[in-house]
Amino acid sequence: MRYGRTNWVRKASVIAHDIPEKCLQSFTCVDRCVFGARKIVDNQLAYEPQLCYECGLCVTSCPAEAIILKERS
Repeated sequence: MRYGRTNWVRKASVIAHDIPEKCLQSFTCVDRCVFGARKIVDNQLAYEPQLCYECGLCVTSCPAEAIILKERS
């Protein structure tokens, strides 16, 4: 999502963190991720943090509250 501009979107100071034991495998986070950081691979959730811009859409869409945002270390 660059729209011909550099640095149009910046990464946040937080990072998405999954809580696997809470995940219901609804994959709503995959549908909401506009950056392609969350995918379904072999019927399992796959997360590529290098693609994530920590916008929080996955967090707010997860019905099980299985994703949280934590400060980067």
